[in-house]
Amino acid sequence: ITFALLSFLPISATAATLLASDQAGNLFSVDTTTGAGTPIGQETQFPLATEIEYDAGTGVLYGDETNGNTNLHTIDMLTGLSTGFVVHPCCALNGMEFVGPVLYATNIEGPGGPSTLVVVDVGTGGFTPVGLTGLGPISGLAYDTNSATMFGVTAGGGAAVLVTIDLTTGVATPVADLLDGTGTPVTSVGSIEFGSDGVLYGGVGLNGAPNPGSLFSIDVGTGVSTFIGPTGLQGITGLTDAVTGAPDYAGFRVTKTFSDGLIADVEVSISCNDGFVNADSAIISSDGGSFRFVVTD
Repeated sequence: ITFALLSFLPISATAATLLASDQAGNLFSVDTTTGAGTPIGQETQFPLATEIEYDAGTGVLYGDETNGNTNLHTIDMLTGLSTGFVVHPCCALNGMEFVGPVLYATNIEGPGGPSTLVVVDVGTGGFTPVGLTGLGPISGLAYDTNSATMFGVTAGGGAAVLVTIDLTTGVATPVADLLDGTGTPVTSVGSIEFGSDGVLYGGVGLNGAPNPGSLFSIDVGTGVSTFIGPTGLQGITGLTDAVTGAPDYAGFRVTKTFSDGLIADVEVSISCNDGFVNADSAIISSDGGSFRFVVTD
């Protein structure tokens, strides 16, 4: 007799959650204390190749697609799936950040090309150019509401540079190289974001050093970077702080382990007395993996 041992891992909504994405379309929630990531879901239609950004005013999560398309998607934060998109004029939005209701983005028109600060119309995808940054790709934007300062971080294989960006001209001004506690340059930073605790966080990209896929904090005055821990993503391309208000859902991630090592598909199901569940049952395939039931209301 073979028993499938199912582990239920409760995942509840929180008032402030740092979300992270990668080029494969994985969306994770991230613990800013340990760096540990919890999978939310994977977008099956496209990779979230450059950036994600949450609009606290509307409760909408956006993700930019650049696998040959120029689509700005809205993303379901419970599943990671696209709920629709608009087409923007050109190329990649490497960094995105809301300042109030205004979505700013850094746009490049070719690999390694100069970046332009633009305002994006989330309803149409249209751009209003602000101005050239004077630098190459800027892979992340983060707005400090306390000082009314827009920060950015440069991309590429060399030491990432923390910059400030003038929202009236687009011009970027270097602040400091990002260096860890040993003085080692932090490279290929995929995104930066201020958490609800006021700390500036960064995520290391797939080819970054010294810790690909890790979360770290940044001293905005000196650029000194302190690594927190691996997120579970191979390389981070997007970070955003999603303030979602009071908890209104819970997730249960189900994994399977056979007591005798058998490999087989397993059907799992869930029922609840009240509320709504995203699926009554699902198959966990023979090659492993898991399934996340989401219960709302």
